[in-house]
Amino acid sequence: MLLAAATGTVTIQVSSFKDLQEAENEAARLRRHGVQTEIRREAVQGKGMWYRVYAGRFENETQAQAFARRLKGQG
Repeated sequence: MLLAAATGTVTIQVSSFKDLQEAENEAARLRRHGVQTEIRREAVQGKGMWYRVYAGRFENETQAQAFARRLKGQG
């Protein structure tokens, strides 16, 4: 199980969807594994609005990168 830190300012983007429901499904899947998530609606130049799923809150980029490697390794 992966547990993200509850404090900090650095997050990692784990996925991006055109459809809000798909983003919510992905965020829920990650939360079931103990990962803190956030969905942000963001404009992508030339592509419209996208829903991006972010994971964790880390104190620094090194911690975020280590978490991203573990997350990727676990699929």
